[in-house]
Amino acid sequence: SRNFENVLNAAKLFVSWANNEFEKCSIDLVVEELLPTIRIPTKKNLNLNNVSTAPTSAISKFEYTVHNVAMDIVLSKLQQHFAKHSELSADFACLDPRNFSKELPVTAFVKLSKLLGFEKAVLKNELQDFASKWEKLKLKLPETYLVQDEDNEDDDEEEEITLNNENQQQKIEQCKEKKRCLNCLLCCYNVLFKYRLYVSAYNNLFIAYKYVLSLSCTQIGCERSFSTLTFIKTRLRNRLSMDNLDAWMLMNLNKDILESLSFEDITNEVVQQSSVLKSILVV
Repeated sequence: SRNFENVLNAAKLFVSWANNEFEKCSIDLVVEELLPTIRIPTKKNLNLNNVSTAPTSAISKFEYTVHNVAMDIVLSKLQQHFAKHSELSADFACLDPRNFSKELPVTAFVKLSKLLGFEKAVLKNELQDFASKWEKLKLKLPETYLVQDEDNEDDDEEEEITLNNENQQQKIEQCKEKKRCLNCLLCCYNVLFKYRLYVSAYNNLFIAYKYVLSLSCTQIGCERSFSTLTFIKTRLRNRLSMDNLDAWMLMNLNKDILESLSFEDITNEVVQQSSVLKSILVV
C-alpha cells in the first residue's frame, strides 16, 4: 500500500510544528495546512454510462498526480538497482532472524556459497541448527551495551555522583543508541562472536554474517570516503605516503572510536614503540 493517509497526517503534524516554531520566534509567516483549491472545468457529458473518474478535490489530485507518481518512480528505481542482485538479496533474507520460522527455499545460499567458497548444504545445516536455538540464545544477550563494566561500577560510584546533569543525560543517550533489538543480523553476529560459536559449530555461518554486514547497500559510504579523501589529500599534501594516508583515513572515518580513546592510552602505546619518545614523554 502507498500509505497516503500516513503521509498526509505526517504533513499536518509538520505544518502544526512549523507554525508553532514561527510563532515562538515571532516570525510573520504561516504555513497553510490545506492545499489551495483550484477550480477544475468539467465538460457536460450526456452519456450517463461514461462517468469521469478524474479527481475532484485538491487532496485527491495531489495523491494521483504527485504522490503516486513519486512512489512509482521510487519503486522502479529500487527494482532496477536490486534486480541484478536478486539472488544475493534472497540469501540475505534467509539470514534475517525474522525469517527463521519460514522454511528455506531450494535455491537458498546458491549465490552466497559460491562467493564465499562454501558448500551450500553445510551452510544450510548450520543456519537451521542456529535458527532452532535462536530464541534461547538471544535471551542471554544483554539488551543494551554498557558504557562501563559492571565490575567497575562500585569503584566509580563517587565519580558518577559528581557528574552534572548534562553529562548524565549524555551518558543515558549513549546507552539508548547502543540498545539491542535482538532481532536483526547484527544481533546474530554478536551472539556468535560473544559466545565464540564461530570456532567450531557455526564457522561458515559466522563468516556469512560477517560478509553480509561488511557490504554497503548504498553508495553513501563510498561517496563519503571519497569526500574525506579530498579533504585529507589536498594540493599541499600531495606527497603523503599510502601508509600515512590510510592512517588518516581510518582516523577520520572512525571518529567515534578515536574520540573514545584516552590520551594516556595513546601515549603509553607510542612509548612502547620508541625508546626516544619514551625518554621525552615519560617523566
